[in-house]
Amino acid sequence: MLFGLTPVLPPVSPAAAGLSSALGSSRHINSCSAGEDKLCDFVCDCPEDCSDEEDCGYDSDPLFICDFEKDTCGWRDQNVHSYKWGRHSGYISGDGASDHTLGTDRGWFMAVGGVHDNILTTAVLVSPRMRQAAPACELRFWYRVWDSGRVGVDAGSLFATLRSSSREAVVWRSAGSSVRGWREASIFTGRVPEPFQIVFTSRRSLSYPGDIAIDDIKFLNCALPQPVFTCPDQFLCAGGMCVEMWQTCDGTDDCGDSSDEGTELCAQYRKCDFQNGTCDWTNRKWERTNQASFSPSDLLIGPARDHTENTNAGYFLYIGSSNGATLLSPPIERPSDPESCFLVLYYHMFGPRAASLNIYHRTQDPAELILAMSEQGERGDLWVREKVHFAVNTSFQIVIEGVLGGGTFGNIALDDLILSPGCRVSNDSLSPDWELPTAAPSRCNQGQFECRNGRCVDHNLVCDFRLDCSDQSDEMDCGNATFDVSDGGWRDHSAGRLEWTVRKNTSSSRGNTDKDFAMPCLKIGCGRLLALCFAPLQVAVDDMKVPDLRASFSLPAGGHLSLAKAHGQMLSKAIALSPVLGPSGPACSMQFRYLLHSNSTFTGGIAVSSVNQALGTEVLLWRTHRKRDKWTTVAVSVGARPRGFQIEITALVDNFAPRGQKVAVDDIAFLNCSPDLEPPTAADVSCNFEEGLCGWYQDQTDELEWTRDVGPGFDHTTGSGHFVFVDASSPDLGGHSARLLSYPQRSSVETMCLSFWYHLMGPQTGTLSLKLRLGGGDEETVLWTRSGTQGNEWQRGLSPVPHQDRTFELVFEALRDGFDGDISLDDITLSSQPCSALQSCSFEESQCDFVSSGRGGWRKQSGWTGGIASGPKIDHTLETDRGFYMIVDTSHDVMSSGQSASLYSGLTSALRGPECVQFWYHMSGDKPGSLSVFVEESGEQRVEVFSESVAQGAAWRFGNANIGATAEWKIIFQAVGAAGTSSHIAVDDITFRAGSCSKPGDLIMNRITEGCRGNHWTLLALGLDQCRDHRDWTSAGTTGKYPGPGVDHTLKTRAGHYVFLSSASRAGPGQKAWLLSEHLPATQGSCLGLWYHLDSAIPIHMGDLRVLLLKRFQSFNSWEVRGHTGRWAFVNFTLKSNEEFQVVLEASTGESGTIALDDIAYSAGLTCEGVQSDTPVPAPSSYRSSGIVASVLVVILFLSTVAGVLLFLYCRHRGSLSGCSLFTRSSEMLSEETGFDNTGYRGSLSGGTMFKGSSATGREETGFDNIGYSHSDEDRITVPSMPES
Repeated sequence: MLFGLTPVLPPVSPAAAGLSSALGSSRHINSCSAGEDKLCDFVCDCPEDCSDEEDCGYDSDPLFICDFEKDTCGWRDQNVHSYKWGRHSGYISGDGASDHTLGTDRGWFMAVGGVHDNILTTAVLVSPRMRQAAPACELRFWYRVWDSGRVGVDAGSLFATLRSSSREAVVWRSAGSSVRGWREASIFTGRVPEPFQIVFTSRRSLSYPGDIAIDDIKFLNCALPQPVFTCPDQFLCAGGMCVEMWQTCDGTDDCGDSSDEGTELCAQYRKCDFQNGTCDWTNRKWERTNQASFSPSDLLIGPARDHTENTNAGYFLYIGSSNGATLLSPPIERPSDPESCFLVLYYHMFGPRAASLNIYHRTQDPAELILAMSEQGERGDLWVREKVHFAVNTSFQIVIEGVLGGGTFGNIALDDLILSPGCRVSNDSLSPDWELPTAAPSRCNQGQFECRNGRCVDHNLVCDFRLDCSDQSDEMDCGNATFDVSDGGWRDHSAGRLEWTVRKNTSSSRGNTDKDFAMPCLKIGCGRLLALCFAPLQVAVDDMKVPDLRASFSLPAGGHLSLAKAHGQMLSKAIALSPVLGPSGPACSMQFRYLLHSNSTFTGGIAVSSVNQALGTEVLLWRTHRKRDKWTTVAVSVGARPRGFQIEITALVDNFAPRGQKVAVDDIAFLNCSPDLEPPTAADVSCNFEEGLCGWYQDQTDELEWTRDVGPGFDHTTGSGHFVFVDASSPDLGGHSARLLSYPQRSSVETMCLSFWYHLMGPQTGTLSLKLRLGGGDEETVLWTRSGTQGNEWQRGLSPVPHQDRTFELVFEALRDGFDGDISLDDITLSSQPCSALQSCSFEESQCDFVSSGRGGWRKQSGWTGGIASGPKIDHTLETDRGFYMIVDTSHDVMSSGQSASLYSGLTSALRGPECVQFWYHMSGDKPGSLSVFVEESGEQRVEVFSESVAQGAAWRFGNANIGATAEWKIIFQAVGAAGTSSHIAVDDITFRAGSCSKPGDLIMNRITEGCRGNHWTLLALGLDQCRDHRDWTSAGTTGKYPGPGVDHTLKTRAGHYVFLSSASRAGPGQKAWLLSEHLPATQGSCLGLWYHLDSAIPIHMGDLRVLLLKRFQSFNSWEVRGHTGRWAFVNFTLKSNEEFQVVLEASTGESGTIALDDIAYSAGLTCEGVQSDTPVPAPSSYRSSGIVASVLVVILFLSTVAGVLLFLYCRHRGSLSGCSLFTRSSEMLSEETGFDNTGYRGSLSGGTMFKGSSATGREETGFDNIGYSHSDEDRITVPSMPES
């Protein structure tokens, strides 16, 4: 029994044991008919498609990875309770969540749902059976454990076990910390010689709530070496495989047939595996035990398996109740050769209590104790291989010391100690009563640091970038290092075949590569320090003056960090870890120089990250894969971080060798890191980014960043200057948000206004928000927000900044919605004047100076916060339950029949001309009452401009009204009760636009310049539980980043706009997007016309376009086209509906190309033959605007006439009218070729039947808003034709 948590699994049949099918879903294609022993063995035996490795807990494409985007890869839940694992997208336990693969709520992952019982409930996720695993096999995955801020999680919330017919052991345990985000972890299986499964277990009850999920499982280095039968400079296994010579007789079956550990081969080695005792080692306080002896209730105690047998029954040495223990070898003779005597051992250091493991040698001289190796801090839940050489000129004894520190859990354990044949046991005796010297006791209390002058300070003040000791000793060894005389507190934290060491150079001469590599690698202080020596690669870093490197790179005098080969078992990266640091200030950076050299091609690189070992989090700050044969200086932004972070420098190079390559780091310096430091530009909130970020800085807590001088190709200030930009399309970024913060600003005396220009472009643009954070706190208030693409042009944003009684910070936060979108900012200005008149209000950040009066009153709420239970579940702005709107309860128990509640805007100055107020309203429940909109001028009676009293159902409706005012005015939204039940009236997204409103159902979309929300159309990105929509339409001009038509249809230029859907998505073909009209009244015949452009370079999996009618949340297909047009094509048809409906333009992506729309027109009550079928709908009324509009029209008509005459005379003066596009018909849209390539049509349409035009050359004209078009009949689909305008 394993911790009392052994999952109950059914017996395995012989067929299953033979891997004829994987557990979960039997999808093995096995196209090459590979034998059963070849299935799921991490080797592609089917060379063309690797289908023998399909559905093995991983896919064959991508190889050995399961991202759960297509299916579960054979993983399956094995539980009879309601607490189950399942494949999820978007939500965990009712809360929104992004997957790790795509970084959006559209990606898939495995997760467990909510817990419904107070008793402890277990959910089990089981992999298919895999054939066997090599010793270095690593299962790398991403997991999420988040307790939603309520109670907490324990270690049993998520852990993993390895199960086979003869063994079972826990192979990974989460520490129980809660982080709202994805964290990376690794499972090291060790050598498994038989079929096995990986089991993820989650054990929770109502007292341990939270979200548990896993994603992106990847198997690395799991295949055994394949037979080659020729092994120069390597060991030839019995089966013809090759392994390194140093892998023989090391206690690990690297060959896979145990021939590298054969009895005859290893007869001269002295091995102690502790299965039957401690052999001839003298034990002082180590406990010989196994996992089966520990309490089954504590998941975090001890190693869960030994190294020798890789089971929970195998024995090892363990430090349990005591804080330290020592182990002494028998006396050893003086080695005959400096390299002949060495010790191979395996150690396990897991948890925060694992302080240090030290290996010494001592001689007859009682005072002589030489440190040979020291490892500091935990290494993870795995056995780490180490090899220590002893070049001693007299008899000696090996001393192994383990020391535990503070912390809630952790251990140090030893297994498989192997002495080489060169370590011959001596007949000499060393003093048996010898004791390891102890350090002098500190004069300070526990939890304090003793300065060199004897003063005691709190331990949290060490390495906090402030001088708390008068002798500055609290800030020594805090990461600043030249590696000449001090390592600066850096320590090697590697566990594999690469390590960082400190390398010393013999002189200051700039020697050649070979000479420098010949220098000794030193083990300094408390561990191996930073040096990475890879076969053909070299990196070094130095903060000093760059030397003259004309002939080749050169190394600085003194010491430096260099990458070196190590004798670890795992093929993992080399890690150098700084001391615990922080808190740091916003301007903090780490500067260094590096060298990355190779005499040949290589795969690898160097990276810098910020890690928090207590939480298990890691944030990438910088990395490079480019060779640098000259020293290169780099400054990595660290930013503001709380106490407890460490900087991690990592390096990884494939097929490394000790000569020809080098990676090195030197002279590391932390700059401007004090949290009290403010740069001279801290007060410069107003910024055009021409000279830098001014008073703004990056939030470094996420991997998605704002970048200066990259983006839409032009800035707003000059058209060729700088701006800041978030590129969500980078495949290297794994974060979800990018935050740009101002330095703390002083309390404002008056309400200020922040003006800025923003650019949101792309099909998965995401959300840009402006937030305010008060000094000293984490709570943030949203001041302004926009979501989705806003067109390929800069838009202006305005937001009031309310008066604050203390310092505050402003935050621009970009949340990405996928990998296809850009968010940019430019020309930020903070002024002491109030913002200009209200232009729009989404109620996301505030009530925008709207105030309520009357019975019940209007209130701001969201579907998440609730309040009025019958209110809309989602808002209109964000289309989520977190978005806000204004609502009034019109139920009879709150508002009796005839009672009213009004929502007043602030007072606004007189209008210069007619304006249109647009808004979205929601009226639902039994007898919700009526909604009226009034305009009230100062000193005048209010005038009604809009009224609606019909229950509209659970949907947001579009409303608009013309307004005019010659004096100061306000707008009023009035709700009047009708004694309803569970009824309400809500409004959202109030917008004021210059000019008169269009009629409902009039021109739907022509020149798209302000995003697809204009002219009654809106983008719809419904969740998967509501609709099939996966992607968004994008409104844009022609752009190279998102390929589409070279010109729009309206203007026939690159400057024109259209709406499009790109197939350039990581989610693959078949993604759908809806473009949705407003709710349209029933009609006996209304004509819809549109121009479309289908572009697909791949003849299969081409995109398609459909026109649907949406009635009562059911869709009816009206028209469909699929294929490739390569040019703009036109279609129109008459729509009929006996009830209210919406028109939906649905596009599905293909393998490549785009689907574009332009010049969409809907003629309400008018069929495509020009027959009036319905009673004409009057235009929205206008208060006091008739005379103004008439006057304006007269002036426009007069000016248009004059302009037309002048243009005609100018063209006639040129001798031809053909050069003036207004006097010619365009024939550029479609060629005279017959039909469309690869285009098919189907569908039942009201008013006619679709057909392809004949080859006749006759032409017709049609128009949208006085813009003329021409096209050949063969490229026209008529159902029936639109009338000429």
